[in-house]
Amino acid sequence: MKYLIVGKMGQLGREFVKEFTRRGDNFAAFAREQMDVSENEQVARVFDKERPDVVINCTAYNDVDGAEKDICPANRTNVIGIGNLISSAKKHSSFLIHYSTDYVFDGISTRPYSEDDIPNPLNNYAKSKFAGENSVCEELNRFLLFRVSWVYGHGDQNFIRKFLNWSSSKKELKIAVDEVSIPTPTRLIVELTLAAFDAGLTGLYHLVPSGYCSRYDWAEAIKEILRLNVALEKCSKELFCLPAKRPGYSVLSNQKLLTALSITVPDWKDELKRFLSK
Repeated sequence: MKYLIVGKMGQLGREFVKEFTRRGDNFAAFAREQMDVSENEQVARVFDKERPDVVINCTAYNDVDGAEKDICPANRTNVIGIGNLISSAKKHSSFLIHYSTDYVFDGISTRPYSEDDIPNPLNNYAKSKFAGENSVCEELNRFLLFRVSWVYGHGDQNFIRKFLNWSSSKKELKIAVDEVSIPTPTRLIVELTLAAFDAGLTGLYHLVPSGYCSRYDWAEAIKEILRLNVALEKCSKELFCLPAKRPGYSVLSNQKLLTALSITVPDWKDELKRFLSK
């Protein structure tokens, strides 16, 4: 079995490299500088050389506000890029594993979103990710597509790192209380992705821990676990006047995946404690 990791320098890509190295799997991993998914010739050349059985796409354009100012970079990676991966996956009969986002939903629900709920993305980033989802579902028969939310791992592009940076320079912070979802560690994403693949699952699944929280709750938990000296104040997300509109409630239901694997997963706060303890 030969794995191909696309986007090895991102926090999720790094987690897969770490796990495959630990397990001793046969894999190749490429950074954007080595293979830009928006360039079809580069993608085809890598596939022709590596001939992967399984492709794990960890690359994504996820600058939510940047996409509102210029949607082209988001479309190049999240739409054109996934299209190029699909083409080469078809040619080599490779199994594709791809990741999307809770932001494909509009946030008007009062219960966790299931895989059967109809997406209605509010911003350009989410629209590009939803377009990528559709391409995978319409053009491939053999794939796993996971929606994840509020991803964090060993890297700088996540809420935990940003919060730590903010708290190191300010004594008081305003954090939104009306944005609710589920913080999800890269460790859990890798663990459940490989469990799903090994179990022979295909199709669309939501991959998140149990429970949910607001941005404020998440910040409060980080503060509590790390014993940070910073005062937190609840506020509305509208206070920040960000370019991209975000769903107020984008909690994903993980029941389909947990039932298929006959497992339970920890609460988001237990996962956070595990991550921060390291």
